[in-house]
Amino acid sequence: MYLNQLLLQHFHKFITGEAVIRYRNAAGRWINKTFVSRKDNVIVQLFESQGGKLFSLDLSLIDQWMGLQDDAARITTDLSEGWMTACCKYRLTARGYEGTTRVVCEGGKVAWLEDVVRCSNAKRIILLTRIADLDDFAKSEIAAMQASLCELPADYGRLLQRHVSLHRAAMERMVLDLDQSDDRYLSSEAVS
Repeated sequence: MYLNQLLLQHFHKFITGEAVIRYRNAAGRWINKTFVSRKDNVIVQLFESQGGKLFSLDLSLIDQWMGLQDDAARITTDLSEGWMTACCKYRLTARGYEGTTRVVCEGGKVAWLEDVVRCSNAKRIILLTRIADLDDFAKSEIAAMQASLCELPADYGRLLQRHVSLHRAAMERMVLDLDQSDDRYLSSEAVS
């Protein structure tokens, strides 16, 4: 599945915080859904075919050091069994950040190659990512983040449902009223 496919639809559900992208190519129809869970402090991504067709997907971490200022060090990455991890220590301070992604390839197999994670013949692929800002880069939180990500269900629907209960309440606290009364046609001088 490549991004140069024909894009059918991209939309964001503000009430749930979910972004959805639907693609179509000669091989079938594909969907990518994502949200950032308020409940679990995790970025949740789902890749699947809309018709239940098995598919393959290559995942990699891109070193985006280009464009960073001089106070940011280069990002280091690690692809190891079940995980994709990135770490960055800032050059002029002890601070930094790190993130780790749990890769769940449902119904297929995963190969951890040198610079790519290859999910083959998958029914669906779920990525659970957590990112931590570190005051002291020497005190890594990767092991703790990975342990907590393993406790989460690799079930997009369940994680979304847990998140929506908090997110919906926040979104419904406000109302946008565009006042459709007849005085909306008046000039600013007449309203004054």
